[in-house]
Amino acid sequence: MAIPFFIITRALGRAATFSLGWATSLFFGQIPGGKERVVSMLSALALAWLLITYVGGGFAAALLVLHAAGAVALDDQTIGDGRMQAIGLGIILLPPFITFIAETSDLNEEFSLIRWLKRAPTSYPVALSLGAGVALMLVIGPVVLLRRRRAGLRTHHIPVLVADGRFHELVDDIADELERVTGRKPIVGALAGLWAVPMHVMRYAGACLFSSVVHDHPVIVVAGDVEVAAHATDVNVTAPAKDAYWLRAALYKRFGLGRMYLTWSADTQAFERRLWTLHLDDGSTKAEKRKRLDRLEHAIDRAAIGSDEWNVLYRVVLQLREELGAAREERSA
Repeated sequence: MAIPFFIITRALGRAATFSLGWATSLFFGQIPGGKERVVSMLSALALAWLLITYVGGGFAAALLVLHAAGAVALDDQTIGDGRMQAIGLGIILLPPFITFIAETSDLNEEFSLIRWLKRAPTSYPVALSLGAGVALMLVIGPVVLLRRRRAGLRTHHIPVLVADGRFHELVDDIADELERVTGRKPIVGALAGLWAVPMHVMRYAGACLFSSVVHDHPVIVVAGDVEVAAHATDVNVTAPAKDAYWLRAALYKRFGLGRMYLTWSADTQAFERRLWTLHLDDGSTKAEKRKRLDRLEHAIDRAAIGSDEWNVLYRVVLQLREELGAAREERSA
């Protein structure tokens, strides 16, 4: 019986891993730079803590009360005490461990033991926010996607991290781009319904773990049969199947020159800020900008970053080169 049991548990483990990975990608999209694994790990730990605390912890507390009242007798008091201690340790230690992983995974500028210790008290609401959001996504996600597929719609994600105070710029960029590509006047409103629930729940975790400090509520921008939902860590495009991919591409290009992060590592975000500054600099000539861009590209090429994040940065560099080249052609004409 041992071999079949091993196969069953292994299959269940793989299924659980797949489900958590699916729920994470459903909410955050395909995160570049290997950070998807980090986010999936944090999500799994937060969900485990939620279950241990509110399911396992509640069951253990009820069992202890019944045992003290004489209604239930534990077969082995030592084993029972050991399980209770394990549950207690999990409840206490998992949230600080979650923030420790976030602290050491290049989501911040550099590891700081003092900053991690200061964040320890807030790690418990962070774990609750992230764990509850993942649990809700596991329940709500299939329902929402099934409804959309039956309506002939598809949803594609653009993972972003909105800089502090820039959420309104993200919404303005989405509305302007949708009006440009669809020819329809977009309608902007607060996101409601099932899809908004996990977004609201995860906002606190997004601010504390991923440095996405956005206090605004999730927003939906509608232009005809196209809907774009935006919040602190993701933009998802819902449109008829034949239009969803090119609409995502149009928004991706627009965001490349906007002031929002398309990468999730502190080092690459520093490059993004330098690209923003170059794009918005009206005090330099086009020739000066091209020289600065050459130096910046040289630095990006030699940086110790993953290939997918390099691809994101290089695409923005190419967009800037195209913009500067177009300006040169207009001047010569």
